[in-house]
Amino acid sequence: MSPCFAFPSIQVTTNPKPLTKLTWGNAALIGPADLVYLYDPPPTNGLASLVLKLFRGTPIVHHIADMWPETVIASGMLRGKHLQGFATLALGKWCKFLYHHASVITVLSPGFKRLLVERGVPAKKVEVIYNWADEQSFCPVERDPAMARELGMDARFNIVYAGNMGPVQGLDNILAAARLIQDQPRIQIVLAGTGPSEPELRRQAREFGLRNVRFIGQREYAEMPRINALADALLVHLRDLPFLHATIPGKLQVSMASGRPILIAVGGDAADLVRDAGAGLVVEPENPGELARAMIAMSCMPKEQLEELGQRGRAYYLGHLSMGIAGQRMEEIFRKVVAGPYGGRKESTPKI
Repeated sequence: MSPCFAFPSIQVTTNPKPLTKLTWGNAALIGPADLVYLYDPPPTNGLASLVLKLFRGTPIVHHIADMWPETVIASGMLRGKHLQGFATLALGKWCKFLYHHASVITVLSPGFKRLLVERGVPAKKVEVIYNWADEQSFCPVERDPAMARELGMDARFNIVYAGNMGPVQGLDNILAAARLIQDQPRIQIVLAGTGPSEPELRRQAREFGLRNVRFIGQREYAEMPRINALADALLVHLRDLPFLHATIPGKLQVSMASGRPILIAVGGDAADLVRDAGAGLVVEPENPGELARAMIAMSCMPKEQLEELGQRGRAYYLGHLSMGIAGQRMEEIFRKVVAGPYGGRKESTPKI
């Protein structure tokens, strides 16, 4: 049974609906709440939270899953230096305004906390709560030989990247590494997923004649645990951008929860988690030579050593990153806000 958590003595209002439907005129239609839990991105959601705080005095717990404006600029959604400059200035000011009005800000990594402190947010106001995986789906499962044959993943050492294929992921670096190991016929790089960069990646693979790269396209969500089980190593990859060093991509938690060895080409906090867990190999992002050498090194590891790496990652996930751990931290924060000067309510002991 997967862990769960509840807050029986605290009523929480979230605001995921379009902002135009929530203004000062209809805020009274929302039921009573002890606090507002603001999920960001996008930070424009914060308008609804501010309405409730300004007209009711409801304290805000502001959760940041992606750091803006850096994320929107790096994604390539905004083209042109003038537009990017305006977005950086406007979004930056708006985000600082939201940070000022939040009672507590929760973030997904120590790096996000460092960025906020650099922007003037008091350190005591920021709490780190690591994200978790879908624990009912992603856990160690048996290898499916029939699926391995169907996907062309039998009799190979499969390094699997699964997820979005966009500008931030920088997957052209993976293809560059693949070119360097074409003399290693046992190693196969499997790319599962789709995104704006997929057509160009497929074109490059054809142009370079990369027989060691296999695209299996976007797969059903329910298939992914079995695909992960076919991976001899799961690859986590991002571009080498300073703000991404503070990011922990969700596929890292999925990889750890799945109990598979990890090859990570990400700088900063995500790499630190893999090192702390002893769950795999860490390489410098956007360094195809180093990535290629790590792929060869993992392919030469005994099966027992690879399984041990996966078990360490799984154990670290359960002890530090699970939903139960995060839920406990969230409950502590909610109680603190409700009982504190913003909530002004005496803390009660719930019956759980």
